[in-house]
Amino acid sequence: MKRKRWFFIYLYALAISAIVILAACGNQVKTVPPTSVETLSSSTAITTLTAVPSGITPVSNVAMAVTPTATAGLLEAATPGWISYTNADYGFSFHYPSTWTIQGAPNMLQLTRQSLTLMIGYKWASENVRLGPGNLPAGDFITKNTVKFLEQEVQREVLMYDSKVKAVFYTLPGNFEIPVNTGQDGETSQVGLVFAIGLQAFDTDYQQIDIPEVIQDEADQIVASFEWIR
Repeated sequence: MKRKRWFFIYLYALAISAIVILAACGNQVKTVPPTSVETLSSSTAITTLTAVPSGITPVSNVAMAVTPTATAGLLEAATPGWISYTNADYGFSFHYPSTWTIQGAPNMLQLTRQSLTLMIGYKWASENVRLGPGNLPAGDFITKNTVKFLEQEVQREVLMYDSKVKAVFYTLPGNFEIPVNTGQDGETSQVGLVFAIGLQAFDTDYQQIDIPEVIQDEADQIVASFEWIR
């Protein structure tokens, strides 16, 4: 009998202890773990965006044009859509379509449309400057018509290869240089000018070059528009 009474007392004590422990756990403050921070490994791709203000072109993308001479000028030509170029130092001018861009260097002008460039070299006859093309690519020259240039007729020497027009040069017979004279006697002298003019494609696969007739026609008109500054 005594054993049963002690057994119930023991069970009662265990129950009281369990209630106390549960109450204590219920009053504990729950701690929220801090938000984890994701760390980027070295293999994670990171893109950096650089903003450029609207209307401003990065300097590295700007092509610098060289002014041919201090007295050269560009004016609107009488023909709509054409621009007039004047070189007072060498005493000549010409017109070209606004769809072409012009750049210059000493004794050289470059008029460009798409991948094609009309090279215009010029010098005084007394200047020790070499004009005309360098090493010519493969092909055969065929004379196709003439163009009037500064009061004289020059030949259109068309470079053909694989039935395609690769280049056009404006020449005198047997000579890539065109001597002209500002005087009235019709003779070339030390006071005269010498030109070399050619239409070519640069930075293009040679096999793919075939100069369209419309650009050839515009080049012919540019050459024919040359005149002396009186």
